[in-house]
Amino acid sequence: MNSHFSTPAAYDHFTPTLYDRLHARFLRLSGGEGQSAIEGAVTALLRPGMRILDAGCGTGRLARRLLKTEPQLDMTLLDCSPKLLRASCDLPVRRLYGDLTNLALPDRHFDLTLALWVIEASDDPLRAIRELLRITRPGGYVGLLFCSRTDTSDMIDRIVERAVILKGTGQFLQTNAVVDELIASGADQIRQLACHGPATALLARIGA
Repeated sequence: MNSHFSTPAAYDHFTPTLYDRLHARFLRLSGGEGQSAIEGAVTALLRPGMRILDAGCGTGRLARRLLKTEPQLDMTLLDCSPKLLRASCDLPVRRLYGDLTNLALPDRHFDLTLALWVIEASDDPLRAIRELLRITRPGGYVGLLFCSRTDTSDMIDRIVERAVILKGTGQFLQTNAVVDELIASGADQIRQLACHGPATALLARIGA
């Protein structure tokens, strides 16, 4: 599952406006159902004061929607692109520039850790998953949404996969390998959310 690209370098040339436009296009073509599924599941968990990490936050669009639903969230946003991270400067959140595989964050800290469309852009997706679980408290949740190969992939899905690989912005993961790593790293419940397209949405609870 290791990739052979440098994710920060691939995203360096994206302005916030270009990033948002390309991401919206991807959601229209392939990822919209997965995005809706994970956001719906996450919204049901929100409570005032929850400590939440949005890893791979981009320009902060997800954080804006979550804060609109529950303004009293204690949110931290992390991204490998300072340029994209600065686009969230108007939000009442902490911002952290960093690498998903080596998070400068304490163990068992967050109630909810989110990584949407980002572990597949990591140089080491399995290590990234281990880090996400490390920083999530027992009884907390990790939400993942990532590009994946599925039995129902159609021509558009294959075109999207080829484009992602050629641009050096990610890879398509095997869902079983991700689930196996979640279990090995301490998840005691894993729910796969229903969605079509070349994507997998998972909500995992961390065991005691």
